[in-house]
Amino acid sequence: MSIRKYIGVVGGCGSVGTFIVDHLLNMRGCPDILIGGRRRFEETGLANRFRDRRLEYQQLDVGNGEELLRFCSRCFLIINVVGPSAVVGDSVALCALDCGCHYVDVGGYGALYGRLQPHAERINAGHLCFLIGAGWMPGISGIFAKATILDNMERAENSVFKVYFGAVDDWSYSSTYDLVASSMGDMNSYGYSYGKRVAAASVKDMCCRRFACIGRKKICVPSFDDQLALLADSQPRIKGLSTYVMVNDFTSMCKFIALRAFYKGSMDRATRMMQRDYKRLVDNEGKWGCVVCQTSQEGAADTYRYLYTHDNMLYTAVTAVVTVQYLLKGRVKWGLNYLCDAVDCHLFMDDLGRYGIKAVAS
Repeated sequence: MSIRKYIGVVGGCGSVGTFIVDHLLNMRGCPDILIGGRRRFEETGLANRFRDRRLEYQQLDVGNGEELLRFCSRCFLIINVVGPSAVVGDSVALCALDCGCHYVDVGGYGALYGRLQPHAERINAGHLCFLIGAGWMPGISGIFAKATILDNMERAENSVFKVYFGAVDDWSYSSTYDLVASSMGDMNSYGYSYGKRVAAASVKDMCCRRFACIGRKKICVPSFDDQLALLADSQPRIKGLSTYVMVNDFTSMCKFIALRAFYKGSMDRATRMMQRDYKRLVDNEGKWGCVVCQTSQEGAADTYRYLYTHDNMLYTAVTAVVTVQYLLKGRVKWGLNYLCDAVDCHLFMDDLGRYGIKAVAS
């Protein structure tokens, strides 16, 4: 077996994985890359790309423990792009830990963070960086929101922050599966005030807002973003902090309610129903993704900052690439963390700007 140490990209043949690999190859001094995918190499259609000697391919089924161990044992860093996260669970992360690898998960979400909590001491002892949510939402959404909030800390005692996020795209089956799984779980219907949780009644606190950057009204449901929990807990000066998911239009809202009421026993049917609904939305609205940070302060007009894109894949992939750059330079905090808790959010936003990802004030 080769003793070379690679950056391993699990799911590196998919659309986001391919994007990440291409950008890593353009990075100065990037280590060799080992791509893991389910298909045989001859079936990937990637033969031309593998003229680059920094690339190697290994057929990999993440459900096969021996194959996964063989893959991770050749790497010092694992980037996990395979999904659905709700099905893959912690298998890739734990194999990375067993092999002494750093770990970056483009998705992961709160469920993975919770499953890895019992291993946090071991991750710390190995001086490893385990980063959850190194994509667009979660990922940039948390970094951008945290940077905005920290910029307004001088008047935190009189400030109320509201963060709205949502996206429309032709989501893959795996991505839609994760959206469905999160929709069927607890909605985290609470906010924070002066460091304490404040319950929110989903129906009462639901709102319909028009966002200028989108040019449409969106139904917004309160659901506190796990990425920002540590910030909210550690900042007792903040008067109010809440986050909302954009559930798009009335039709989407009805399907969202149906998911929770009728589809819990059939994830496949629920996933395909939501894929059809997102196709309808793409036909009506085009593809977009948006995070809006609203700051309200006594005696002043509300201010808004937002990120908006027509290319959700770019935002997802670039975040993982910048994360790898930070990790290689030793600019990431050790241990198990959401990305926004492991890096300097202001510097990270500056570096995202080099890829054209910039916040706008309105």
